[in-house]
Amino acid sequence: MLGLMRSTGRTVSWELRQEAKHPGSILFFLSFAITLNIIYYYAFGRRALEEHSGGGLILSLFFVSVVILSRGHSRDREGGALKVLLASPVDRIGMYLGRVLSRSSVLLVVLLISWPVTGLLITGRPLVFEGDVLFQILLLMILSCLGLSSLGTMVVVLASGNRFREMIVPVLFFPAALPLFMVISGAFSE
Repeated sequence: MLGLMRSTGRTVSWELRQEAKHPGSILFFLSFAITLNIIYYYAFGRRALEEHSGGGLILSLFFVSVVILSRGHSRDREGGALKVLLASPVDRIGMYLGRVLSRSSVLLVVLLISWPVTGLLITGRPLVFEGDVLFQILLLMILSCLGLSSLGTMVVVLASGNRFREMIVPVLFFPAALPLFMVISGAFSE
């Protein structure tokens, strides 16, 4: 158990250092999430976005997660880090859990920043959740990020051997994540 926790911690630390080396990628993810939210605003209107802000948030989570997960794995594969990790004595389950936790945290940061910024751009004031539901929304966001990251990490690894992996990942991920999306969006609507 201690070895699992140690390898998970090492993997999380390594993954977050890799993300910190390229801060422009976080800006890319933020701009993508904000663009999605603005598209939702013009597609559904201001009132619908404010009334169903959790749904807009979950749609952003759904689409941005594919980009974040695909990019993280391709970065490791192109740099040769994946071969080094697989040859190291790091526990495979710990490596998987570390990747899920680190990519979930990146996804959560992108969502927490993008939603108020979107409101600021659209309405002139940040879109925030009321104080009584803030804890519930935050808990749902954390669980949603963990669920989508765990599924997405498996899908990305499965598709990594294919030369059409950029097309395969969304084709495999979206249908597999649809039940998770339905549960999460139902929880956000209540």
